[in-house]
Amino acid sequence: MPVPKKSQPKLADVARLASVSEATVSVVLNGRVGKHARVSEATQERIWNVVRELGYVADPAAKTLAGGSSMILAVFTFETIFPIEHRNFYYPFLVGIEQEARTQGYDLLLLTSINQAQMGRHIYQNGRNRLQLADGAILLGAENNKQEVLTLLEDRYPFVFVGRRESPNDNISYAGADYVQAAVEIVNHLFDHHHQKIAYIATMNIKESSRDREAGVRLAHQQKGNPLAANLIWRGTADQLMLEKLTAFMQMGVTAFIAEDDLLGNRILQLAEGAGWQCPRDFSLAVLGDPLSLSEPAHTWTTFKIPRQAMGREAVRLLMQMLSENDREREAPYRSMLPCTFVPGISVANAPNP
Repeated sequence: MPVPKKSQPKLADVARLASVSEATVSVVLNGRVGKHARVSEATQERIWNVVRELGYVADPAAKTLAGGSSMILAVFTFETIFPIEHRNFYYPFLVGIEQEARTQGYDLLLLTSINQAQMGRHIYQNGRNRLQLADGAILLGAENNKQEVLTLLEDRYPFVFVGRRESPNDNISYAGADYVQAAVEIVNHLFDHHHQKIAYIATMNIKESSRDREAGVRLAHQQKGNPLAANLIWRGTADQLMLEKLTAFMQMGVTAFIAEDDLLGNRILQLAEGAGWQCPRDFSLAVLGDPLSLSEPAHTWTTFKIPRQAMGREAVRLLMQMLSENDREREAPYRSMLPCTFVPGISVANAPNP
């Protein structure tokens, strides 16, 4: 017959044996004597004796809710990022988060959750916010459903997203990358090389980072007085892009392609090689951002570098600012948009003569 597990002592047990209120125990254990209440040295000693006798360990969540600090920051990922490899897209974000947390004197608690019937990862389980184990949280990855994020806002739990995020009330705090301006710089680079007709090869993603990239491509065309025509945009996955589509673009006078990510960029080069085309002799190519794949990039193409480590560090700094202010001061979101770094590469040349 299995031996029943002995229940862990609770705050109420300490208060009962020390003959004081639970509030008094909380004040003593959280080091707030003299700040919020007066407790005699004899009473404090009695409480600590009971704590040692019972082997009581404070619940970090209860400590935080009581007004103390756990000195822990949670990192919650909506996507699978382990096992970590150097080429993992999220690796630099985590490096930046860890660096700044260490500078600020905080420990990190990584929460990945368990996929529940393929419904994605969840912050709330059985109605309980697991992030409350920490003082605040950094959120990473593409969330499939924003409802949990909106619930965090309603609960006024402090968190900062890595990457720009939208919400109905525009009140999510984030450290993002300025993909709009980065894409503008890419398009202007192509214009400087006399490309007048540029095709945009996009994914089917509707997340903010994808929309920002396309917004930048469109903005650069508008600023040039040459709006991007609808028939110069293709959307789909890399395996859906076929040579026939690239050929049709070339027959329309397209001299350059902009790929939203490296998967589409690699596909364009693969199809071009099969057709006997060379980049940048026959066409130019630019890719909007760092590789998503784990393999080392095989091409030195025109692109931009996302400040991923800096975004991780800035997210922690914003969270520190949030935690330093009281609840009433947290009305406006805490935000920062960091510039990307243009990389000229060797995949763009002057447009071929017609």
